Amino acid sequence: VVAGIVRDVTITGAYRCIGDSAENRRSGEVRLYNVTVDGTSYALNFGYGKNEEKLIAEGSHFYGWSSYTGFSEALFTDCTFGWDSTGSQGNLRPYINTTLTGCRFEGKTDADGNPVPFNIHFKSGSDGITLTLEDCYVGDTLITEENLHTLLSVSQEGNRILVFNSEE
Repeated sequence: VVAGIVRDVTITGAYRCIGDSAENRRSGEVRLYNVTVDGTSYALNFGYGKNEEKLIAEGSHFYGWSSYTGFSEALFTDCTFGWDSTGSQGNLRPYINTTLTGCRFEGKTDADGNPVPFNIHFKSGSDGITLTLEDCYVGDTLITEENLHTLLSVSQEGNRILVFNSEE
């Protein structure tokens, strides 16, 4: 995706589903509406851009590793994040300030039936990033400051995770 809107599409089986590359650098804002991505590794993988435009996703499902940079910010509304089709990647790695509103995270179970939570990890040395969770859930459980680290596998490094809920 160089720039623009992706709407009403399902992408499966690709290694890097939606993103850019050194050869195909993004040159504008990216908006994703009603998109389902279930790849074999990366759901989102943006690494190039001018840091001036936004990444905006609404009503979309991202299964796999989602990482992004090169935007001024990322905004996800009513989206779902989960493990990829191989069960090996279930990560959100923001390199920029990100707000998730009304989003859900899905975990999985291992071979013994034990829960394996979805991962939120910041890149080592990427201090100063803020991830804001507003009315977000793991399954049917509302994420709060108190249960964040129980429901999700979180590696904050030198970054902040803010949790806000209208129900509290």
